[in-house]
Amino acid sequence: TTTTAATTSTVATTVGTTVSTTTTVATTATVATTVGTTVSTTTVATTVATTVSTTTTVATTTAPTTITVATTTTVATTTVATTTVTSCTPGSSWNSTGITIAGVTGVLGTNSTLLSYVNDVGIDIFSNIYVADANNQRIQRFALNATVGQTVAGVVSTIGSAATLFNYPRAIFVLSSTLFVSDLYNYRIQKFTYNTSTGVTFAGAIIKILFFYLEGNGQGSGLNQINLCYGVYVDTTGTIYYSDFTNNRILKKLNSSSTGVVVAGNNGVGSASNQFNGPMGIYIDANNQSIIYVVDSSNHRVQRWVIGGTSGTTVAGGNSNGSALNQLNTPRAVISDSSSNLYISDTNNHRVVMWASGSTIGILIAGTSGVLGSTATTLNYPNGITFDANKNLYVADSCNFRVQKYTTCAEVTITIFPFSLVTTTTTTTIASG
Repeated sequence: TTTTAATTSTVATTVGTTVSTTTTVATTATVATTVGTTVSTTTVATTVATTVSTTTTVATTTAPTTITVATTTTVATTTVATTTVTSCTPGSSWNSTGITIAGVTGVLGTNSTLLSYVNDVGIDIFSNIYVADANNQRIQRFALNATVGQTVAGVVSTIGSAATLFNYPRAIFVLSSTLFVSDLYNYRIQKFTYNTSTGVTFAGAIIKILFFYLEGNGQGSGLNQINLCYGVYVDTTGTIYYSDFTNNRILKKLNSSSTGVVVAGNNGVGSASNQFNGPMGIYIDANNQSIIYVVDSSNHRVQRWVIGGTSGTTVAGGNSNGSALNQLNTPRAVISDSSSNLYISDTNNHRVVMWASGSTIGILIAGTSGVLGSTATTLNYPNGITFDANKNLYVADSCNFRVQKYTTCAEVTITIFPFSLVTTTTTTTIASG
């Protein structure tokens, strides 16, 4: 920080005259701060309440006259400014630069460090990250800060209908340390307890399980069937909610039940408030367990339903498909926070947007609207999303074969401290005949 004081004093030589002058000091402070990987520079140009006070005293004697001029200059400064720097995009609470925490950007493969089409992501109570590695027919678990995954369900590159196999694992949900997996083309949902690799069918399909027995139900529209499930949610009572894509409905099932119960839709395909056109991701409101949010993908909207109600209300999108912030384009996943704000994976816009509760427009928090890419600030068909306990955002970046983490913003408040007090005294003697 540099302070420059320019002082001009005018001395009148009339005897008995006191001269007082005031000079304004302009100070400029430049702050350069590194936050994460972002350098924010703030220049503060502030004119402070700085006064230069000059007092001139003229004394006389008998001839020959000697005039002594005593000048005292005092420079006093106050605090110039405080400034806050942040690494966030304006309006967002997350860094716009993602960190790859699983997979390798643009590289698909079958070894323990690689992924092949990432469809969903979840986190357990131990901060382990679970990844639906769809084309590899497995679920990978990555310990916190690990780059090598462990297969916890499925067998790599092996398709099957046995309890240890998948046919395209599509959606996952982690409740505490229990894993639920939508096994898309086996038309079932599998449940895995911690550190077991044999699934228990929780809804749908074809194997004998702990809770009920469904033999050969497979694909269909019965209440004991599923026809493509893209979204799973399990509440704290163990009730499972799941989207039935082709049947355009949302169902729930209790542990003890052998069939599901329709809680939304089931009125055919369409865009009316009581219909869906390809429901995908679902989520229960954290503040009201009777509210479910449904990604109505091909209607480019998110619907809010009272569970068991007859129709829904559009709470995001619904303005045809597009890339404006009041639009969505084939969204696939939704989650909500404790304030009922919605976070939506806007897949064909290659972004994640937040819709504040009651808002009619979204806020971009990850990706670049309408631009697919493989950089740290772009996404390539994002799918599932989730938060950790610190509200860091995780995104299944499907066609980049990776999981991206977006940390919450760091804000740093910087105070430019007061300058020191400077006093200068100058004495000049002028002799005259």
